[in-house]
Amino acid sequence: MRRYMMIIFLFTFLVGGCQSSERKDSISGEMSLFEETADNLFMTEEYLPDYDAQNQFSRYKDAAIVDNIIYFKCGTNMCFYDMNTETASFLCDKPECTHSTGSCNAYFQDLCGFCYYNQKIYWVEKNENHYYLVSMNLDGSDHTRVQELPEPFMFYEYSAAMRIHRGYVYMAEVLNEVEIGQSYNRLVLARVKLGEEKSEPETIIDKKGDAITGYDFYMNFWGNTMYFLERDYITEGNNRGIVSMLYTYDIHTTEVEKISKEFYASETPSDLLITEDGIFVSMYYYEDSSENRFYDKRVLQFNLESEEWMELAEIPFLETGDPMLLENNLLAASWGWDTPRSLIADYEGNIIRTCNFPLSETQTNVSVYPLIATEEYVIFDLKPIGEGTESIILVPLDPEEELQILCS
Repeated sequence: MRRYMMIIFLFTFLVGGCQSSERKDSISGEMSLFEETADNLFMTEEYLPDYDAQNQFSRYKDAAIVDNIIYFKCGTNMCFYDMNTETASFLCDKPECTHSTGSCNAYFQDLCGFCYYNQKIYWVEKNENHYYLVSMNLDGSDHTRVQELPEPFMFYEYSAAMRIHRGYVYMAEVLNEVEIGQSYNRLVLARVKLGEEKSEPETIIDKKGDAITGYDFYMNFWGNTMYFLERDYITEGNNRGIVSMLYTYDIHTTEVEKISKEFYASETPSDLLITEDGIFVSMYYYEDSSENRFYDKRVLQFNLESEEWMELAEIPFLETGDPMLLENNLLAASWGWDTPRSLIADYEGNIIRTCNFPLSETQTNVSVYPLIATEEYVIFDLKPIGEGTESIILVPLDPEEELQILCS
């Protein structure tokens, strides 16, 4: 049984209730109940299901899992999939609710995804040029403004990330800024204490770089360490390529250390995932050519003792895009637009399934992202490019079983 399938707390909150989703302001800190025990509790290197970030949902994977319930976003609504009953629905139990207005418990407007922490779902909202951390209960009730988040973060969807781990809110973003008429990228990584409105932000990384599309990062946690992978492009002279740097950050001593720096001439990291089995990165090859859009892929594992990356497998391109890492030693490489499709493989390079996704009547072009993998299936998110609706599709690992649309 996976580590995040452990029984959490004394009992599990099941979907139910019909309380109002009216916004409330937080009265006391989210950690107030645990102030006396938090320091001791958070010293362990063991996994804490309620308080540790769920790494499998770190970037572009808008989902969370609590016990046997998978939470995911479909349009502007929070939905859930019950793994026991194999049913999906909106996270709202209000009688006769249309799930189309702000009065719906399931309705929320997040800027850069959401995450689970200590029996609540958290996300970031914008209100009059201020950015707020907001929470709700696992049944969709009690939408509460927790605290205002600091500058310079703007929480753009594809250039920012917000995670909560062991009492702190971690924020990272690639900002495009201008100084003396010159545009540049600014990578900022910081944290604030959860639930403390006047918590001073602690800056972990703040650096400038050339304004190049594709400058990116990936953030995971394990125990008392954050692992942060920075992906930068070099375009000077003949040294054109990708620089990948892996940092560690001790959440107690606040020490930052760069443990790996690699240069790739025609290959780039596309995802980072840390599990009990190790530190993994997916890679894909690229070419400075418009003729070929599909490339081979690799899975690498980092050896902490030798501080070297080791190749686990090569995966053929099969006309799909960059690979994203999932739980259960699975990855999914997808392609969108008007011919959405994906391949599912394991970390040894074995192709488990390829599939073509159906487009709904309102969809013309979509982007495809995997959300979560179990031992039986992978759930995908088909986001519209331009006009259209979002679709959530369950793909069984057994090629003989049919795809199931959970939300559209």
